[in-house]
Order: sequence, then C-alpha cells, then structure tokens
Amino acid sequence: MAALHRLLVIVIGYALAVITATIGMTGADIAEEISSRAISWRGVSAILSTYGTLIATYAFLPAAIAVAIAEWCAIRSLAAYLLAGAAAGVVSTGIFGRFWPAVLNPLGIPPQGFSGLLPIVFAGIAAAFVYWLVAGREAGKGR
Repeated sequence: MAALHRLLVIVIGYALAVITATIGMTGADIAEEISSRAISWRGVSAILSTYGTLIATYAFLPAAIAVAIAEWCAIRSLAAYLLAGAAAGVVSTGIFGRFWPAVLNPLGIPPQGFSGLLPIVFAGIAAAFVYWLVAGREAGKGR
C-alpha cells in the first residue's frame, strides 16, 4: 500500500512539474501578448495544452530515469534534483540531435542554439524544484 501511495505522489509531482515548466516556457510569451493587445483565451489554452503535451512527452524519459535513480538511492538533496532538472531540459530539447539525429531527435526538430536553450534549462530547474517539493523530499520511502 505504501508503494502505491508513493507512486501516486510521484505521478502528481511529475504532473505539477510539467505544469510549472509549461508556464515557465510560455509565461513570458503570454504576458507579452496580454500587454500588446486583446488576448484570445482559446489561443492561450491551445498554447498551454500543446506546450504541456510536448514538455510531458519529451521530458518523460530523462525525468523517469532521474526519478528512478533518486528513488532507488533515496536521494533527497535539492541540488541533485535541480541538476537533474537542468539535464532533463537539455536532453529533452534535442540539442544533441545534430550529433545523433535518429536517436535523440526522431522528429527532425532543429537543435536549439544557446539562447534558445537557456529558457528550457531554467524551466527544467523550476520543474525539478516543484517536483522536489511534492515528491523528492521523501524519495526512497516506498522501498
């Protein structure tokens, strides 16, 4: 029963982390849109749902690996989670696609430049912080 509860906490933590990363990635664009003209809330919801789906999909594997390692080793350090969030942001963008396009970038999305990578890394760090608040501080308790 404790393992099922832990799994539920992990899933909720990941969902909240994805929401945080989505708002982090799109928040500046939406704020600029609001300040420049009347905003279409349908457009905002479409942007948020699209970005949220993409972030949840591309970040799933790196995040799942990081969570599995943290749970197995009972890592509860905030610094470890922030580092894993930054790494998940880098890996999930396809920045390595120019080296291994078939493996890490199957959709052919062009790799991000450094200026495009920074917001993604910071969104990964923010998402990792939220995940740590929800599930990371209790890592390894389900074993």
